[in-house]
Amino acid sequence: MPSSAPARSEGVSPPVATARPVEAEGPKVTCAMPNGDQFSDASLRSKSKLRVVDVSQLRETDHAAVATLRRACEETGFFLVTRHGVPHDLLDRIFAVSKKFFDLPDQEKLKHTSSEKTGWRGFNPYGSGQNCSLASPRPEVKETFYCGEPPSAAEGIEEPVEGFYQELREYHSALLELSRVLLRGLSLALELPAEHLENVAFQQPVAKVLLARYPPTEKGDLSCGSHTDCGFLTLVCQDSSEAQGLQVQRADGSWLSVKTDRYTFVGNLGDLAQRWTNDVF
Repeated sequence: MPSSAPARSEGVSPPVATARPVEAEGPKVTCAMPNGDQFSDASLRSKSKLRVVDVSQLRETDHAAVATLRRACEETGFFLVTRHGVPHDLLDRIFAVSKKFFDLPDQEKLKHTSSEKTGWRGFNPYGSGQNCSLASPRPEVKETFYCGEPPSAAEGIEEPVEGFYQELREYHSALLELSRVLLRGLSLALELPAEHLENVAFQQPVAKVLLARYPPTEKGDLSCGSHTDCGFLTLVCQDSSEAQGLQVQRADGSWLSVKTDRYTFVGNLGDLAQRWTNDVF
């Protein structure tokens, strides 16, 4: 387990992520881990109010990007991830294949429902109890598909659409590589050796890809209620810069809406990161 660091000031509540009703359909790709050049860093910062972390600069110990990452982790635990090296083409393909899956008739998707046999990887339909928040008044309006470590978990399972698991494996692998660079940056931001977090806790990470579709909601419904993630690191990739419901709660209790393009990740530290850093992050 990583070394503990001094606790932050009392009275600062942990960051919370939530999604409000979404006005247009579209898959969303999330991973317990896109090259974001459509918006400039300054433009992204202006649109989202989150700090922008240039991943290409995290390999340099004393680069300003490390300080930016630390400030983001101390303030909200959220940050935008740009110049990360994940090809645009791969992101386009993963969105395309996820849309093909969610556009299938319900009876076809239900053939791929998650179960104990599949290690609980697979499809979760609307109303299947996958609420993000205990406070959600009724089942959250979303459908999801889990796929993840080990990548071979899907072997022998019929593919719902052609090339589905191959695309997911390629995406999963690319995000693991990206996550290792971010772990380096997080280690440096904690003034630890660059390889500390990976060496201590991420030799065999349990990482997964979550595909999610949030359709339009009725008044009183939620796509994804307020919550904190239970793991260490989540990377969210949103398909549309127009119809997005992701919000982040600041330490003072106010909320900010996060708008990005599909080639920019939103990084989100989970409960485990907060615990391991003794509330510094």
